[in-house]
Amino acid sequence: FFPRNFRYRRAIGGAMAEPETILSAPEQGASSPPPAVDAADLDLNSYSARYSGLAKIRRLKLVAERCRSLREEAYRLLLEEYKTGLDTNGYREVCEEAAKAFPSVSPDEAWISRTETAAAELQHKLEAELTGFRSSLDSKAILRGTLALGDFFLRRGELYQAQRHYLRARDYTSTPADAVLVYLNVIKMGMWSEEYNLVFNYIAKAEGSVEAADMAEEASKVAITSGLALLSARNYAKAAKKFISAVGSFPSDFDDLLAPEDVALFVGILSLASFNRGELRDLVVENNAFQNLAELLPEVNQMVSGFYESRYGDCLGTMARLRSRAELDPYLNDHCEALFKNIRDRCLQQYFSTYHSVKFDRMAATFGISAEEAEERAVELIADGKLAARVDSEAQ
Repeated sequence: FFPRNFRYRRAIGGAMAEPETILSAPEQGASSPPPAVDAADLDLNSYSARYSGLAKIRRLKLVAERCRSLREEAYRLLLEEYKTGLDTNGYREVCEEAAKAFPSVSPDEAWISRTETAAAELQHKLEAELTGFRSSLDSKAILRGTLALGDFFLRRGELYQAQRHYLRARDYTSTPADAVLVYLNVIKMGMWSEEYNLVFNYIAKAEGSVEAADMAEEASKVAITSGLALLSARNYAKAAKKFISAVGSFPSDFDDLLAPEDVALFVGILSLASFNRGELRDLVVENNAFQNLAELLPEVNQMVSGFYESRYGDCLGTMARLRSRAELDPYLNDHCEALFKNIRDRCLQQYFSTYHSVKFDRMAATFGISAEEAEERAVELIADGKLAARVDSEAQ
């Protein structure tokens, strides 16, 4: 029965209203394993080299969990990364996980013994130094010593102890720069432990401090962490705007949280899923600072320009190529289904808005899909209340 006509009930005034963005989490079974990700073409060495510390570990763990073709390499890089630090418990756990898939993997007991001894000695040294600083009542030295112990426990993988020391350090800050340093440490700990009430609380404190001094990179760090917190809360438009506000002075030492390419990816996906055309033009397409950042990940600009210039097949094709990267991002992966569906729906809405009627075979050619799939997507939009239209059952 193809092709068939697609007819519209226009809004008053003749133009279709800008669609409202309402995104919700997709329903999943409580025990459903995460879907596998096909990222065989990912250069894992180059990808993981953009990060340090927990950021690198979290991303490699996600690759090992979800990407079968890269699992062995991910475990190898993970174990190498652990052996640059002090987290012997984390190292043992990864060895146990890796051995389930690769039985030849076994822990390096000699390294564990040496590292345990070195860690105990370093902890004793740092605690003794802090005791001396407290005796001298030197607040700057106490701040430095408390942060050093927090950093030590972070390297040991003891996040609770690290957070306790970062929180204690608040009492010894004397300048906005000191305060922001402490707040960012607390915020990062909250991000890693998913304590988002704590994160939002300290973001508010940090925003007040960066406003009190000229700290461009610190302000960008605060904006980025705020964007991540808003992303976790599914407030996608506000998250995108926070990330955009950081691109002009991207911090050079934030690889323990994310890389510049990640922010480009976040902005591209979140803006297409939530911005109206005016916002997309002003904040993304004509934003030189963002365009410069997006050169690190050219597919983002291809996706955005495809949407903005009504080349929907190009937009969705590029989005499909970026999907594996998004699914391997620890901040984006839980949101991919909702975000990508909304971008696809918006492409369809924008396409339909320029016509009074559409033939599915012509629509299929534009989007690079079959006529059957074109009709299915249109019917789905109508059922979801995102398109005021009806399908004409008469063959044309």
